[in-house]
Amino acid sequence: MEELFERLLDSGLVIMPASIFALPSDAEHDDMEDPIEDRLNYLRATFAGTEEVMQQGLHILGQTLREFFADEAKLTPSTAA
Repeated sequence: MEELFERLLDSGLVIMPASIFALPSDAEHDDMEDPIEDRLNYLRATFAGTEEVMQQGLHILGQTLREFFADEAKLTPSTAA
């Protein structure tokens, strides 16, 4: 997530990883069926401004996500035999 966050920032878009908003876990209140760690692989986005500004932001987000995951796919060994 940190690498994706950095790429988005380099592209001119500030998107926050969900881990920034996570509170430390508390054993008394932990939900073992839905651990907080499962909720850290998300992004938090807020778009504000004119429709043009929001379209630009969504374009940057989409392009950066496509590039990021295409790069990740190149690094992952294929499971096909």
